[in-house]
Amino acid sequence: MKKTYFRMPKKYWAVLIVVALIGFGAWWFVTGEKEGQINLHASHGQLQVTTSSYVPYALAREIGGDKISLSLLVPPGTEPHHF
Repeated sequence: MKKTYFRMPKKYWAVLIVVALIGFGAWWFVTGEKEGQINLHASHGQLQVTTSSYVPYALAREIGGDKISLSLLVPPGTEPHHF
């Protein structure tokens, strides 16, 4: 006898994941910082952002501008695959 399983199309999985991520982000934003948690903000009120390679670094620099404290994990001129 053949077993049948409920198969959800891939686009529904993608929508489900996006909704879950948005829900988690909203929950995290609403709960805010509590005593004993890690402070995610720099001393100047800027969000600390660290990227692993240059492409996300350039993207974050363009989007965040002077509102973020940006650092690059891999030193400039170094291949990320060799780091």
